[in-house]
Amino acid sequence: MSLQGLRDASERMWAKILMGVLVMSFVGWGAASWIFGEKSANNSLIRIGSETVSVSQFEQERGRQIAQMSKEMQKQIYSDRRTLAYFNQQIIANMATRMLLEQRATELGLVVSPTMVANIIKGSPEFWENGIFNTDRFDAVLDANGTTERGFTDALRRQELREMLLGVISNNLPAAGFVTDALYNSRYAMRRIEYSTIRYDAFSVKGTPNEDDLRLVYAKNPKMQPELRTISYVLVDAKMSDNSSYERGYNSIRSVEDMLVAGDSMKDAAKKMRAQYRTFSPMTIQCENINGKSMGDSILNEDSVKPLFGLEQGMESEIMETKKGFVIFRVEKIDAAGAVPFAERRAELVSLWKKAEQEKQAYARANDLIINKKKLAVSVNVSRTDGAPLEVLNAAFRLDAGVTQIVPAEGVFHVVKMVSESLPKVDAAKKKSLEAEVKNILARQILDDYTNYLHRKYTISPNETMMKKLFN
Repeated sequence: MSLQGLRDASERMWAKILMGVLVMSFVGWGAASWIFGEKSANNSLIRIGSETVSVSQFEQERGRQIAQMSKEMQKQIYSDRRTLAYFNQQIIANMATRMLLEQRATELGLVVSPTMVANIIKGSPEFWENGIFNTDRFDAVLDANGTTERGFTDALRRQELREMLLGVISNNLPAAGFVTDALYNSRYAMRRIEYSTIRYDAFSVKGTPNEDDLRLVYAKNPKMQPELRTISYVLVDAKMSDNSSYERGYNSIRSVEDMLVAGDSMKDAAKKMRAQYRTFSPMTIQCENINGKSMGDSILNEDSVKPLFGLEQGMESEIMETKKGFVIFRVEKIDAAGAVPFAERRAELVSLWKKAEQEKQAYARANDLIINKKKLAVSVNVSRTDGAPLEVLNAAFRLDAGVTQIVPAEGVFHVVKMVSESLPKVDAAKKKSLEAEVKNILARQILDDYTNYLHRKYTISPNETMMKKLFN
């Protein structure tokens, strides 16, 4: 067929229909972005007004921050999913806050011109050589910090915009004198107190609890047992970095999978393939036994065990890859979550009953000290952080002068009396330091309030599809 013939055929109705079908098939396979243009593909992570954070911008910022980290921190981010998730969330949050500030600055008509940025750079001593700006030194500093001239100037522009927007409300905020004085007196004041400590175990308990006593203790001290699962696995050893070993291991675990489907037990399938078979006592989703101890097996961890808590009893997992090879898990038994049975807690309940009886006697003794105004054992001057047990200190600086109170703590009752307070002498250095502290606290509070205001004013719209793709 001639070229002209092809042109004529393409103008016919059936050819146009076929072309439409072909285009739509490309759309279905994700080719819409290059057929219809980039507008059809939304690769943004979040949108605030007309501004977006794209995947590439996020990746650049993440790469920049990782490059500045120590090897230990980089290793933790790459090896721990939770740390990586938190790290990614912080980057998104910081980029969103930056966009909020830029949005507000634009709305107020604040502008940082290229000339202003250039003057700031030229006036920075770190880029000088022999007292004047040096472009080679400028480029060297940027290279050492893993950034480009455009990235640096953009960051500098944003910093200046932030300073324009927030400088007025975050700087030169004087600390009110009465606030500083009150905080200084509270922090450095001394109090004269008296106190006695009555321990539970100083009292003996006669007799033994009956069934009704234990039932009452059981009702007052509920103890829940988490869902437990008895799990076993078959492990085929393989050197995962060695292609031939990887292939042999994968073929072996596929054979194990076929045997299990055919009805073989895990133990028998493992024996036939000379694989490892292990079964464990009931464990929680945190990969711990009923006593809270780790199962002590390198194959069992939260990442491998968590999916197993979504399987029914008797079901096997898909083939999983580990550092040691290929593994298939089975849920052998499920013990549902619920209250620990009374019979299993009898010894514990007797101990709790005894402690409760001792507590009653200790409280009666403490109450007697107050009612009969008996002399307390210790008389001492204390600060907010020193001189007595923590519970006693907290009570001492909460009570008014002349007030006595029973303060409960672990295994004891403290009887505390606040006698008097002496205000501190003014230390000029401490007072100045405290004024700076109060100033910073007020500035942070105002900045937090302003940021919350921006969050209310401008809508942050996440792209759920891209978020799930990027962060799994």
